[in-house]
Amino acid sequence: MENTTNETPMSNEQKANIGKKIVWESDLKTAEGNIKKAKYTLLGIGILYLVFTILAFLSSNIMGGIFAVIVGGLLIFLSFRVDKAPKISIAIGLAIIVFFYILDLILDPSSITRGLIIKVMVVLALTYGLVGAINAEKIKKKYAELE
Repeated sequence: MENTTNETPMSNEQKANIGKKIVWESDLKTAEGNIKKAKYTLLGIGILYLVFTILAFLSSNIMGGIFAVIVGGLLIFLSFRVDKAPKISIAIGLAIIVFFYILDLILDPSSITRGLIIKVMVVLALTYGLVGAINAEKIKKKYAELE
């Protein structure tokens, strides 16, 4: 049978590049999903800090309230910056949260057991988000090289 279409056959290299693009698109979707989870984790933790601010003011712990407003506001701000600068926003948010977990542990050693599962989940979500942001950047660079 004779080929009556005007299509030129693809080379093996072109086929390999198409295969790579499909895999990278899948990897990119996974990475972007992790980034989105990190964004919402930052937003959620920021909101919780603001809620705890209200509780701190009600218990007349003004310094704790001011501290929670600053941290909560900063985490909420970072959650909105994730779309524009995912690596740096997630990294700063993760550093802030880990720093305050450690500070809380130093000031009150019994706090390590309070909310341990939540603390681990927060750190893991942000870590996966950071890894996702790094991977997404690498994938986009590789993808651009194939174009």
